[in-house]
Amino acid sequence: MSSLHPNDFQFGIADVRAYMPRLLGYKLETEVGDAFTGNWDCEQRVVGTIVSVLNDGPYVAGVQFKGDECVTRVTCATFMLQTTKWLWDHPPKRDDSVVLPSGKKHDCAMERAVRITQELVSRVGRKMSGKKIFFLDGKGYNRRAIELTLDEMDIPLEDRPDLINVELNPNVAFANALRFGRHHVRFSAGDFRMQAKKGHVCGIERAILLDSGILSSDEKASCVALYLDYCGSPPKNIDFRALYAELPECVIIGLTVAKRQPNSEMCDLLRHMAAPDENQFQLLQTYDHPKVMCDLYALPLDQESHKKRIACMMEEDASKQKAMKRKRQKLLIERQANKISAKELSIAQAEKCIGKDVHIPVSYWGGGDPGPAFADVMRVEDALCFRVCGTYHKYKCSLKAVLATGDLHPQPESFYLTPHEVEQFSPIEPESVPNGTGGGLIQRMRVINEFLPALVRQVEDANKLLGISAPANTTLSSQVAAIEKALGLHAQ
Repeated sequence: MSSLHPNDFQFGIADVRAYMPRLLGYKLETEVGDAFTGNWDCEQRVVGTIVSVLNDGPYVAGVQFKGDECVTRVTCATFMLQTTKWLWDHPPKRDDSVVLPSGKKHDCAMERAVRITQELVSRVGRKMSGKKIFFLDGKGYNRRAIELTLDEMDIPLEDRPDLINVELNPNVAFANALRFGRHHVRFSAGDFRMQAKKGHVCGIERAILLDSGILSSDEKASCVALYLDYCGSPPKNIDFRALYAELPECVIIGLTVAKRQPNSEMCDLLRHMAAPDENQFQLLQTYDHPKVMCDLYALPLDQESHKKRIACMMEEDASKQKAMKRKRQKLLIERQANKISAKELSIAQAEKCIGKDVHIPVSYWGGGDPGPAFADVMRVEDALCFRVCGTYHKYKCSLKAVLATGDLHPQPESFYLTPHEVEQFSPIEPESVPNGTGGGLIQRMRVINEFLPALVRQVEDANKLLGISAPANTTLSSQVAAIEKALGLHAQ
């Protein structure tokens, strides 16, 4: 297994070796009977420390196991066995900052994953917490496309399904696990119960069909989509009808088969062999791309259920809008009553910026060069165009780039602006006054006008309480000074 080489759609052993220096000094725990061959006179489970990076054939690391004087060479498979534990914190994560290769074949691959996600949401709804999507994804294209589509649909993170890709190649599995987290990537031959029989492939198919630790019974019971994005073709000795029966909640099945078969008839035969029961799943679309054929199957869309689901989504959105409106009204009342704090005022200012356009000059970036990542962003004179799409930690403004086409980029930017910076970079000219003090004075005057009536009432009440008679033309500051004197607050 460890001698398998990745293709254009897979990360491999070179990516693992590039990452391994970060793991030096970390520990792992594994089971001797699974990880090694031969007879070992030691405890069944052993703990070792990663001490070196290896570039020797299939070996990627040297591990010093407790009680062993020699350094043991290990492969990617050792790290991905079900009985191996990583004794370091490696949480699930996204890698949107990693630039994926571009080109027609890669764009086509992501296009198929986007359609699967859209069809899934239309059938299952937006609440998919606890649900699973199983797929093949050696380089992260499908995962990236699914996540960006869910972003575009504004589905909260807590309502999203778990994305689990199952890999046949241990090098590819380990490389992806280092990128996305151990829980989200599985090595299909990582359980001793999955040892291949002659003529059988230990792929995702057997992980679903067999009772193993690769995919648990609960995970299979909650799988709502299966995307078999084969680099080549599906195994010929798998009963795919029985496989789909192991996924009772599955509503979407994607099946991609390469055209590099002996002939086109063989490609059609393999696609037909892996197709689900036509009495249950309908063929939504066949993607005839230059190198592959992809069939997308789905349970028929119940129109009544779909209408109810859409109505619920609209009702939920309306409820959120009403809640936000009530919150803003409450903040306004508190401000008018002079009870609002500076913290709440900052939150309100940030929320007020949502929807505003900002033109950020290129000088905002070091050296005046935003870099190639902003090449598609719309420019006005010497500034890049963005729009405030939300708040970050309540007090700052989150931005999305306005592309040259006029559309918004689906992903928020990694930097944030304060409400003051939003006003500063706003394309609308700030209000000004004749003395040239600009919009800043106008803003201060607005705040003063909001709080002044309440302050005057408080001073009048204090005068009555202390028996102070203030002449009609006495300034507010003079009245406050008289109150402080009466209370003995003046410095001696």
